[in-house]
Amino acid sequence: MKGTKPTTYPVEGFLFPSTYEVPVGATPKDVILMMSEQMNRYLTPAVKKQIQAQHMSIHDFVTLASIVERESLYDADRPTIAGVFKKRLAHGIPLQSDATISYVLGYAKENVTLGDTQLQSPYNTYVSKGLPPGPIANPGKKALDAVLHSEDTDYLYFVADKDGHNHFSKTYAEHLAEVEKIYGAEQASAGSSNQGQAPALAQAGPNYDVAATSEPDYNYSSAEAVAADSQYVDVEPTYTYTPTTVPAATQVTPAPAAPAASEQPATTSSPSQIPESMQQVVPQQPAPVQSAPAAEEPRMIRPSTQTVPASGNNRGGVDR
Repeated sequence: MKGTKPTTYPVEGFLFPSTYEVPVGATPKDVILMMSEQMNRYLTPAVKKQIQAQHMSIHDFVTLASIVERESLYDADRPTIAGVFKKRLAHGIPLQSDATISYVLGYAKENVTLGDTQLQSPYNTYVSKGLPPGPIANPGKKALDAVLHSEDTDYLYFVADKDGHNHFSKTYAEHLAEVEKIYGAEQASAGSSNQGQAPALAQAGPNYDVAATSEPDYNYSSAEAVAADSQYVDVEPTYTYTPTTVPAATQVTPAPAAPAASEQPATTSSPSQIPESMQQVVPQQPAPVQSAPAAEEPRMIRPSTQTVPASGNNRGGVDR
């Protein structure tokens, strides 16, 4: 499940986003194994067969899902965005994903400029056709499902508004109209010019209507990459991870030391014990015990002048 190009971080994209119970003292390797095996659980034989049927390698499938993850703020947009990207790939049109620009820059830039789109990097999908060398994020289940069950659409363009909702268009003229509606005529007109530094999210980009009339090639990955994955298709997910540390919830609290012979309590009643089912939650502590004063030499007490106190601690309970 490796790509055909050198990647920046080989493990990126295969660490499944989820909620994990991480044992105390777990190492970074332990966490990576937990997350990668969760991705392995997603890639069941049935899912891998669907990926193979789309002429896509598992690595390219996850790479495309990572772009969909970063391009969509709302779940409802994901299948359509995946469909637009697949259509562009099939017709040899650059993906022109701003999310890949942010990956090249190393941070999420709010307004990507025309200059940013010319950054020379294999991850920049404005200057490089096809998919980037590897994933640009760790896609979640909804992004993966969106690529697996993408919308078969005629849309070729989309632009996000200021609230993050995407607006889709079939033709370049429709796309320009959407850009003007959202960002104004000035920035929309910048789309037909290569001058200025208007934000790329409002810059419409080249007209690819003609390219979309060519015969599509839906072999998204090379035949060699798809064939290489064949050995994994029928392999059931494995679960080999076992924590190398003991979780805090299973640590045993040592029993309190027995009191010395000279400090034996005056009463023979047993202190209240924490129920066994709660001993892993509430640390067991010895209950406070009232004790009689230390033994002294016998002496005579005159009953007419002295009294013996009832207890050394008359407050009871636990000190607060």
